[in-house]
Amino acid sequence: MQISRRPSVADLALCVAQRFAAVARQAIAEHGRADIILSGGRTPENYLPAVAALELPWDRLHFFLSDERWVDEGVDVGQVGHPR
Repeated sequence: MQISRRPSVADLALCVAQRFAAVARQAIAEHGRADIILSGGRTPENYLPAVAALELPWDRLHFFLSDERWVDEGVDVGQVGHPR
């Protein structure tokens, strides 16, 4: 495991997005696709916009939700709204 300190949440989000992209591209190169499991709650709200701004082969990324609870789409912390 690698530990990295960043000066701000925005910088950390960009770092996570870049690492996400590298791992996704490696999975696509090795397996033809990347399966991504997203956590619910507020955890992804900082880094997912940074991921969405990247140039990625979106047709080869397959997303799944991991939250153990299901919250209606209209709820602020619902897991369905973040990936969109």
